[in-house]
Amino acid sequence: MAYNKTTWANGDVITAQKLNNAENGIAANAEEITGLKSDLSTSASIDSSGIISFKNEDDTTVFTLQLPIYNGGVG
Repeated sequence: MAYNKTTWANGDVITAQKLNNAENGIAANAEEITGLKSDLSTSASIDSSGIISFKNEDDTTVFTLQLPIYNGGVG
């Protein structure tokens, strides 16, 4: 269920319904984050050329990332 945001204005009354809506949204997001965490790779490594590899628990590569190498401004 999608979260329905409350747009508050000065003078609005805080109600149990609106607070419960916020609590339910927080709980749903926390559950989703927990699920996403379990889907993420469990290890990362970086080699001497600046390539970071992210791998799953079964050691398959999820993705790699090449970092720029800073040479101190020497062209």
